Order: sequence, then structure tokens, then C-alpha cells
Amino acid sequence: MFRRLIPHPLLTLLIVVVWILLNGVTPGAAVLGLTLGIVVPRLTSAFWPDRAVVKSPLTIVEYALVVLWDIVVANFLVAI
Repeated sequence: MFRRLIPHPLLTLLIVVVWILLNGVTPGAAVLGLTLGIVVPRLTSAFWPDRAVVKSPLTIVEYALVVLWDIVVANFLVAI
């Protein structure tokens, strides 16, 4: 039942958090973010036949740090 309602829980959580961060912490933004977080993954679940399996969460953190470092370096180079 839960997988039918929310086929991709991490994507739902990411959509809700990003929506709230972009629009401010208000009840309306939270409701709309939650609505989008449920509707978008359900509409796109046909395009996701296999779920991604996270084998090493540490690798995700490492990639995120590399991306953040690249962003900082690129902004610094643009500012010079």
C-alpha cells in the first residue's frame, strides 16, 4: 500500500524539502510541496522500472563533497 502511494520515498522527501526551501517555511508551501512530492513520483514511476540501490552511502557523501567543492571553485574563478 505504501509503495503504491509513494513509489519513490527519497524523491518525495527531496521534492518536499527543496520546495519548502525555495518558497519559505509556511503551511501552504509545505502542503503544496507534499502534494507535488506525492504526485510527481507517481506520474513518473512508469519511467523508473528499477529502483536504485544504494550500496555505499559514504560514496554519495563523497560525491556531494566533490560537487560542492567544484561549485565553490567555479564561483571563485568567476569572481576573480
